[in-house]
Amino acid sequence: MGRIEDDDKTIDLGINKIYEIPLPEDCGLACAKLHGIGERENQEDAFGVSETTNDLTEKGLLLVLADGMGGGMGGEVASMSAVVACLEYFEHKDETLERDAWMRDMALHANDKVTEAMGDYAGMGGSTLVALWTDCLRVFWATVGDSRLYLFRDGALQKLNHEHVYAEKLREMVEREEITQEDADCHPQRRALTSYLGIEELKEIDSAGEAFFLERGDWLLLLSDGVFGTLSEEEIAEALQYPPCMAARRLELAIGRHEKRNQDNYTGILLQYR
Repeated sequence: MGRIEDDDKTIDLGINKIYEIPLPEDCGLACAKLHGIGERENQEDAFGVSETTNDLTEKGLLLVLADGMGGGMGGEVASMSAVVACLEYFEHKDETLERDAWMRDMALHANDKVTEAMGDYAGMGGSTLVALWTDCLRVFWATVGDSRLYLFRDGALQKLNHEHVYAEKLREMVEREEITQEDADCHPQRRALTSYLGIEELKEIDSAGEAFFLERGDWLLLLSDGVFGTLSEEEIAEALQYPPCMAARRLELAIGRHEKRNQDNYTGILLQYR
């Protein structure tokens, strides 16, 4: 597998050891990625980056990460369909909508496209989504499923999004004293997704709500569970002491050092505001 290039948009399909994602020199942003198949037979992660040759302060930059599920070709179809749908939506979005509204609408659009693309695989798989837009100062985002969006600021790593997993339902049950914390921690379905692209009706979408503003030195990380499910937050933060391309390389090397049995596909997009 390799790389699809359409004009200046990039969609990555497989193992590609080029870490840099080129951006205009004057935008104040630097971007890199890591992307590998791990110990799996199929690559079910995909990511995309919108066209980057124009003035990003005018149209902005869209980053998309999708982690397919379902096994076989189902996960690959779902994740690729999600990325393509988001990039296409971005090119033709309704400019009358507020940024948060069109990020959420983009997720709904992607859900429709994934459901359509699954065809014979419908109901047997789907994809997570992390989508982030920035105009080099403001940031909006939307997520579905359990892939993560992190902010690294002033030496601290903070998860920005709410994961759509059954563990959240279990937490609420613990608060209502319907089950014990021990039962919740041991529940076999605690990591099961409650929302994903490809679901019949997408009700759960997490989003920024309102813009937050980048500060010098900030990092934003879009990560599939092949990264954060293998590395600790301390390992992730340690890699961010280096420039983006080197940080991406160090994260990939750290994943390899764990020698995790059946290591999942791993994908990360690292964006630094310098």
